[in-house]
Amino acid sequence: MAAQTIHRLKHPVALQFRQSDGSIRDESITELKLRRPAARDLRLVDSYGSQMVGMMIALIAALSGQEIEVIEKLDAEDFGDLSDVVSDFLPDGPKTGATG
Repeated sequence: MAAQTIHRLKHPVALQFRQSDGSIRDESITELKLRRPAARDLRLVDSYGSQMVGMMIALIAALSGQEIEVIEKLDAEDFGDLSDVVSDFLPDGPKTGATG
């Protein structure tokens, strides 16, 4: 699998930033670039326990370099698609021996 995956959002995220002169700057995020997770990223899985949505938001934020607040603004359809991408990055869990 590639070291980075680009996901084009079906529903871009609109952001507004207040400039130092008081004006408002609009920005639209149309895609997220996700890098493959490192072991340190997988600590997030442990730290969230069974809180799957919170864990996935944190992982998507970490792997995309976006703030959690941006990821929380994703449309549910895009969030689901990105969750699938991140899930594909994750190991299936510990291997167990054969039974029986």
